[in-house]
Amino acid sequence: MENKEILTLIERGFKPETISSEFNIPYAQIQEALLEKERNASKCETEMDKMRKKYFDIYDPEDKKEKFKLPSTEQLASYMKVDGIIDGIEEKSKSADEQSQKDKRETLIAILNDLKTLDKHRLSFDQIERLVFIIEDKKWENLSLKRGDKINILLSKARANISSKMSLAVANELKEVNDLAGLQNIRARITRISRETQSVNYRIGIADSNISQQIQKLNSQKTVYNLRNNIPSAVEKLVQSIANGTMNIEEANEIIAQEAERRVSLTEKSRFSLSKEQQERQVTIQVRTLLSERGDTYSIKDPNKALEQLNQLSKKDVGKSQLFKIVAQNLLAQRRYDELSAFCDQYIQLRRFDEVESEMSRSAREKKKEIAYKKIGDMVVDRIKSPSNKQEDEVFMKLLKDKLIEGNIAPTRIKLERIKGGSKEITLAEIMSQIRNR
Repeated sequence: MENKEILTLIERGFKPETISSEFNIPYAQIQEALLEKERNASKCETEMDKMRKKYFDIYDPEDKKEKFKLPSTEQLASYMKVDGIIDGIEEKSKSADEQSQKDKRETLIAILNDLKTLDKHRLSFDQIERLVFIIEDKKWENLSLKRGDKINILLSKARANISSKMSLAVANELKEVNDLAGLQNIRARITRISRETQSVNYRIGIADSNISQQIQKLNSQKTVYNLRNNIPSAVEKLVQSIANGTMNIEEANEIIAQEAERRVSLTEKSRFSLSKEQQERQVTIQVRTLLSERGDTYSIKDPNKALEQLNQLSKKDVGKSQLFKIVAQNLLAQRRYDELSAFCDQYIQLRRFDEVESEMSRSAREKKKEIAYKKIGDMVVDRIKSPSNKQEDEVFMKLLKDKLIEGNIAPTRIKLERIKGGSKEITLAEIMSQIRNR
């Protein structure tokens, strides 16, 4: 099979291991096909093409073509060899169930020798899990035939070694898992091992604690995601009314109260459950977030009117300078640069050198500075989303670098877009290679 055919199969979702076994193709040839593809792609890639790839990898990490990490030939061979040794150990363990004490002792010695051969290999959590239940079996205990027999000492050392390896395997497994179901699965398996065996140590306890922290983090991310993406129709209506400048404060308060009650009724009661008052605050936070981050969807018509209505809705829970930033961010998202500049000018305080500037004035001044940075960021996003064209890309990159150098602008100041469904903003520094001043 030619490399082109191999790559076609991979693009259709076949894993390299499957292709190797099903089509009887050497694994090394599959690796070579992938390396050849990378070399060919890099030859015709412009600097902008590399930025495009980095941008979309960050913007939507779930949309990457390669869903798997390709193991090396050596790693795959090692994994298969270890699996074969463990298969043999399992067979020996099963055969010992009906053996005499003497024969069982001989079987244990054979298993311990097999375990020594695994010391130079990196074991997966699946493999370690299989070994733990074998080595912790109580049938291996008290097999000494005479005084001075060291079989129990050797067994204890082997158990301690497996327990230590399990800590490392769990840590490696956690690096590969970033979803709630996967973390809960690992925790359940650790709990089962702890409950059914003696193979527990303080490092496993630390791993379990790390899993708890990661689960808590993912639950928090889920809450933030829902805040931005799961929008009840009543809340959407409220947001749109503020954007249109038609909000009625009595109707708005009623919408918030009803939505808070709905959320309380749908939430399972626990000591972490939010009260109605706390849910009301969550609704108002959602309203402010949508206006700030979704200017393209909820376009504010009159900035001053929106600021006034947000101030009414917030009931002094949020400072006016923070509400100003929300309105300003909405205008930035729509690329209404001139209108935003005029809006900022209304609140920038003309002061003497010894006069303290108000918080509102500082916010307005900062937002006005951001306009220049946002213009650059919008141009970069437009170029990234345009079809690749070597000549046009090179001209654009030269102009961009000149602009950054002449204005002494750090790429970290240039914000592009928020990641898909999230709050993190991608900066130019994350996708652009470092530039040197002239």
